Amino acid sequence: MDIKTWQVHQLLTGGTFGTMDYDALTSEVYVPDEQHHVLDVLAPINVGTTTFPKEPNRVIPTDFPPVSVAITNDGLLGFVAERGGKVSMLDLLNRHIIYTVNVGGTPHFVITGLYPTPVDTTPPKSPAQQASTQESVTKIVGYALLMVSFVSLLRLIFLLLRLRSS
Repeated sequence: MDIKTWQVHQLLTGGTFGTMDYDALTSEVYVPDEQHHVLDVLAPINVGTTTFPKEPNRVIPTDFPPVSVAITNDGLLGFVAERGGKVSMLDLLNRHIIYTVNVGGTPHFVITGLYPTPVDTTPPKSPAQQASTQESVTKIVGYALLMVSFVSLLRLIFLLLRLRSS
């Protein structure tokens, strides 16, 4: 959408697109495409631009259909909610998925934010304690992702309100 004229320009077609996010450092926009199992990465567009680049600028393949993406504020990581109860961690500098977690259910969105609580990942001595610790770590990571997501949502709302008032 052109900020000055409010005119809408369609940059992507031919896919089933989910909730997107942008990298504040590079101004690239990450758009999940469920139909093609990829993240479409859109090139930054400057205000006042009348010609648009061919989009997507590049694609990042995913193992499962991506539903939503969230980019951390430092521009280093992205988190992708995927069909089949998966959430993948994306290394933005190297442009590929580095880890996938089975969270179960049907994740619809991911939100990122600032610095999650540090977690001690040293395994306990007994198998019973190890299972309990793994559950605790999973809960802490889940809460951290939820908090990160909430902060990013607030950031996006603030940005949209600021753009609208301009």
